[in-house]
Amino acid sequence: MDGPRMTDRILKAMDDPRMAILGHPTGRLLLGRDPYPLDMDRIFRRAAERGGRGRDQRRPAAARPGLDARTPGS
Repeated sequence: MDGPRMTDRILKAMDDPRMAILGHPTGRLLLGRDPYPLDMDRIFRRAAERGGRGRDQRRPAAARPGLDARTPGS
């Protein structure tokens, strides 16, 4: 699924009043799968419109020693 369609799919899910938490929306698996090509700005804006809060925990790989396949054990 391309980025715009995946983003729209998540935004639609966020409109469901039963939804309380959106965890790990990018689908990334360390050393296994790249993140989905989402428009995170749109997703965070929708969360703010619904009164939610977000937390973006992305950090450069250099800040997480040993988790980057290009620099094993560093």
